[in-house]
Parts: sequence; structure tokens; C-alpha cells
Amino acid sequence: MLNNLPQIDVCIVCALAEEAIAFIEVVSEYAQASFEPKISLLHGYDYRFTTIQNINGELLTLHVSWLPRYGPLQMAVHLSHVLEEFQPRFVAMTGICAGDKNHVALGDLVVAERTFIYDSGKFVQSEDGQVAH
Repeated sequence: MLNNLPQIDVCIVCALAEEAIAFIEVVSEYAQASFEPKISLLHGYDYRFTTIQNINGELLTLHVSWLPRYGPLQMAVHLSHVLEEFQPRFVAMTGICAGDKNHVALGDLVVAERTFIYDSGKFVQSEDGQVAH
């Protein structure tokens, strides 16, 4: 962490800028917070920063960023930059994910039991009945 940067408690990383905007709007309304636009001093990416109070009255600093380009490699690079520069206590990723519509609704917090890379392929049954990757 650079000496002149505040300690970051929570970094929220979004795959898309639209997801970051939605997150910021919800937190701004819920916590009466105002996010400041910032630019990473080390890596030049845009992010938003604010401090909110949790239900125990403790101050929490939030850093919200998004990927410059979509994809798992871009996420790994971006997250390594965030971790290097800010050394947050916690990191979370927002995004669109699948869920059982009988158990979750849009806006619910869904925590994955396991994940996979979207472009890693899938298993299908071939014309002759064999399972193929």
C-alpha cells in the first residue's frame, strides 16, 4: 500500500461498469454515502471510494472498481493490481450469476459453492451417445 492512501476495508470488484454503478447507487441510498471518483496511482484504473458506518457505528472504507475489458485474465490482472496497491481486508465480486428462480430473486446475495470459467467448455452428449467435452 502506498503511504498516502487510506486503509481499504472492502474492495468490490465488478466485471462491468454498469454493475459498479448499480452497486454504488444502492450503497449511496442505503448508507447515505457519497462516492468520490479516483484514479489508481500505480496502475491508472478508475475506481470509486467512500467511507460508511456499519450497524455497530464502525467506519468502513469501500473501494469499488470494474474491469477495463471483460474476461477471467483481465479479472486476475485487475485484482492483483487492487491487492498490490491497497491491501484490503476483504474483497468481493459483484456480477450476474445463475440461480434457482424458485429460491432467489434479482438483487439477492448469492454465494457460490464452486465456480468455473465460462469459456472452459461443457459436457454434451454427442450424436453417437458418448459424452464429450
